[in-house]
Amino acid sequence: GNGNGALMTEAQRRYLFRILAGQGLQQDAAHEYLTDAFRVESLSTVTKAQATEMIDRLVQQNGNEVAHGAHQR
Repeated sequence: GNGNGALMTEAQRRYLFRILAGQGLQQDAAHEYLTDAFRVESLSTVTKAQATEMIDRLVQQNGNEVAHGAHQR
């Protein structure tokens, strides 16, 4: 990295995985999706800003269902 930009927080990472789980992508599949989407080898190199952008994109894709917990059984 070039040293600028804080890294993704643990909370952001958990939230990303939770959103993807809501779309049916679990663990390895979700991890693969994210490394692909961020074009990184490892999620530990993703910045906070990138994570925020990705969260916004995924939440928009989902509409409101995951954001508002409409999927409770």
